[in-house]
Amino acid sequence: MERLDPILYFTEYAVERFNIALFIERETQTYTALFDIPEVIDGKIYTVIASSRTIHAICDQVDTLFKTYGIRKCLHCGAWIVQGSVCRNCVSLEESINNYSYKPLPLFHGASEFQIGAEIEVEVWNEDDEMWGSYKHAYAISKMGNRSFFYCKRDASIAGQGFEIVTHPFSLEYEREHGTMKELFNYLSLNDNIKAGRSDKAVSCGIHFHVSKEVATPEVMYRVAKFFVKNSDFITNISHRVDMQRFERFAKVKMPRGQLSIIRNDRRGSSHYCAIHRTEQTYEIRIFNSTRNYEEFMTYLEFVHGIISYYTGDIKRCNYSIKRLNDYMAKQGYEYYTKEVSDVCYSSYE
Repeated sequence: MERLDPILYFTEYAVERFNIALFIERETQTYTALFDIPEVIDGKIYTVIASSRTIHAICDQVDTLFKTYGIRKCLHCGAWIVQGSVCRNCVSLEESINNYSYKPLPLFHGASEFQIGAEIEVEVWNEDDEMWGSYKHAYAISKMGNRSFFYCKRDASIAGQGFEIVTHPFSLEYEREHGTMKELFNYLSLNDNIKAGRSDKAVSCGIHFHVSKEVATPEVMYRVAKFFVKNSDFITNISHRVDMQRFERFAKVKMPRGQLSIIRNDRRGSSHYCAIHRTEQTYEIRIFNSTRNYEEFMTYLEFVHGIISYYTGDIKRCNYSIKRLNDYMAKQGYEYYTKEVSDVCYSSYE
């Protein structure tokens, strides 16, 4: 028998209950017994909901089924669901932002041993549902780079319903060839409800880089740290930070001798809120302001890659001249960084 469209018979409220009953039958594979009464119209037999006089009894039965099966609407998209708080489609979106402690096995990108991992913090504002907006953005980002390049994490230090975009390790050469980070920053720049950087006044966001100790040895990172301390004004400017009080709190550039000793001797006790933070497997450089601009990000990336290469090339190099570093960077072809220091007057730091 065919089913007759209930709109011909009942009010909008009853129609909604009719559709929900169909949903319950489909989702729970149970029989609701609401559609048993046949009716002949124009010689055809239809299954309909009896008649209008039974509407209250039917709605009461559906309401009972609501309680039995925990029927409710998805918090995000409004679809009817059985149990839980979000529908199947939205669950995968919710799972796109992992807990802060989430650490998958690293997937390396590029042939070079010098690989860098980046953490880009972003805020999300002005969505109808900001948390849901965060899930949608994180889901889109996690699909980039063949689903093997980015993952997202919660971070309580970020304002709004923001999150942290984390990359798997990649080489500078890999980015120059494949442009996966460019794909990310194109997405960020096109979504104005995502905030990061000076122009967005997103002061709670930063960019951090992790470098393996197999490449950045303790002695090399000690030299880098001393460069930061001796040229703190330059580092402050190249970092593009705008909230200096927060910068001093979360990425202290003038690191105390104790922190330098920890870095040099690779021992525990490192302050998480210094410009360079020692972890068990990496050194983390924490100085940079966040951004939605690809060129700005590449300036940061090239600076990290270049200064570590500079001190790796001559482990006994003890000079901390900004001019010598910039000359080295120009010769090695760090184009984004070189353009930055040529466009902005850094002569006072030389």
